[in-house]
Amino acid sequence: MSSKFQPNNNCCNYGCDIATSSFARPGRMHGQALHLPVTGDQVRTGAERDGLTWLGAAYPAPGVFQQPGHPVAFVISAADSELEWPGDCHWVRWDDAQGAWSQKDGGDQVTNFDFAGQQIRDPGQANWQVNVGPISGGGKEGVVVYDFFGFMFVPPTGV
Repeated sequence: MSSKFQPNNNCCNYGCDIATSSFARPGRMHGQALHLPVTGDQVRTGAERDGLTWLGAAYPAPGVFQQPGHPVAFVISAADSELEWPGDCHWVRWDDAQGAWSQKDGGDQVTNFDFAGQQIRDPGQANWQVNVGPISGGGKEGVVVYDFFGFMFVPPTGV
């Protein structure tokens, strides 16, 4: 992703390979408002409205990687009122050129590492724990965990 598009596109944009410069949310393109906190089922429904296909929670069969289009995975972080964390979803994309998975956290650069700095070989087994910074007023660091939800497929025509 070039520096022209990087700061204005998030993990959902990157996962679906579409630069809207709007921090896309699953389903928004087709009328589904996704409000935090979200559930995995809400994200899945929104993504299906956008044209993605549900593959399930098991790692995709090898043939999926040979089709036009590409697999993505998503993880969900539940809301935490103590941290004032609204919850979130995060997308990870199969990157055929790299032979592994990659992700883009918010406006950050694309990387093929999980939140612990390990190469992503299987999004369902990767480390999705992240320090979100100090909790309001307390100075205590807030740590949230994203739980793996499942795999979807982005068609070659995109969303």
